[in-house]
Amino acid sequence: MELSRRFARSEDIELLFTLNRVALKDHVIQNFGVWDEDFQRTSFWNSTDPNCHELFYDGAQPVGFWCVTRTTEPIYLERFSLIPTYQNRGIGTHLIGQLIEEARAADYMLVLAGDL
Repeated sequence: MELSRRFARSEDIELLFTLNRVALKDHVIQNFGVWDEDFQRTSFWNSTDPNCHELFYDGAQPVGFWCVTRTTEPIYLERFSLIPTYQNRGIGTHLIGQLIEEARAADYMLVLAGDL
């Protein structure tokens, strides 16, 4: 499956949060016992620069995003999220494989950091 992409803009912060919530809420509840919407929203908004995010779409439907910093070597994959119906289908593996190839072609290291 090939997803289309577009760079996020500042007005996409709520869309990014919604995708993050859909992707991670069950995981957070399973590991921490509760999803505190106000805390999660505030934390996400305070730690998120939409301008480094790239949104993934299946047709018109947003299905995930990542935050990749490409300013200098190394390339940092700081956040990566796919909604549950797109997980465990090889999509994430394919996308990260593309990022590995990009880093390899530029002769850069790729560092996985942050909220993966």
